[in-house]
Amino acid sequence: MTTAVLDIGKSNVKLVVFDRNGREMESFERPNEVVADGLYPHFDLAGLQQWYVETFRTLPMAGEIETLVPVTHGAAAVLLEGDGTLALPMLDYEYSGPDEIAGDFRAVLDPFGKTFTPDLPGGLAVGRQLFWLERRFPEAFDRVASVLFYPQYWSWWLSDVRSSEVTSFACHSHLWFPMEGRPSDLVVASGWDRLFPPLRPAFQRVGTVRPELAAKTGLSPACEVLNGIHDSNASLVPYLRGQAAPFAVVSSGTWTICMSIGGRLTTLDPARDMIAGADFTGRPTPTLRFMGGREYAAIAGA
Repeated sequence: MTTAVLDIGKSNVKLVVFDRNGREMESFERPNEVVADGLYPHFDLAGLQQWYVETFRTLPMAGEIETLVPVTHGAAAVLLEGDGTLALPMLDYEYSGPDEIAGDFRAVLDPFGKTFTPDLPGGLAVGRQLFWLERRFPEAFDRVASVLFYPQYWSWWLSDVRSSEVTSFACHSHLWFPMEGRPSDLVVASGWDRLFPPLRPAFQRVGTVRPELAAKTGLSPACEVLNGIHDSNASLVPYLRGQAAPFAVVSSGTWTICMSIGGRLTTLDPARDMIAGADFTGRPTPTLRFMGGREYAAIAGA
């Protein structure tokens, strides 16, 4: 089975093609640039779509690709209207704008012992993004029909099927109770629960490539699209399938993510940016992180 991975990190965007034995066949990369103008700093989704279309079109084996898997960074969601247009641009989580509602948001937060998400600055939590966007742009927010986490935005773009998935739902978002395996009380109290499409497993087939996209890219209309997964959790999957707890996995990129499998949630310290998300099966995952890739780039002068 030939598989193409749409790998969208905070700093770089990739398309990587693997053969049925897991060997890399092709790899393409470009920077993931933030657009500074407009309502607020945001990502150029249309530009990324065009890059993927053009890159697929250069692949002689595009029509032989059987499976597409979206893998993206966390703290990211896209707000769609019913017809698929953007209700608002996709916020860059490093933007400090949401800090203006910090006090109001803190007043409605669920306890750390329920969400295992600290009170993070800027847009580092999707719940904080939604809270700010709803208050800052109420008319546009009223048009939102679906909130798609970033991997599921791309599976929707590929297949026209809207879904949610637990690794992004639980990614330091304030939107998920990892121990209970359900959306947080904040989600329900805010009325956002109606905006999240049904949960589906990360590696579930959600559909096939849209015919019009297949025609543009050279992909087969029979090419299957999987639901997609948060990038650090994707790196954890092989170890969960092949190794017994306890163990730790370190995932590096813009962020250095340290995940403790079999670790205790009771020892997490929110003041030290410790969190707990959920792995692809929904099990809580104690985690700490820091911007190791960003720090390395600064030190190296990149």
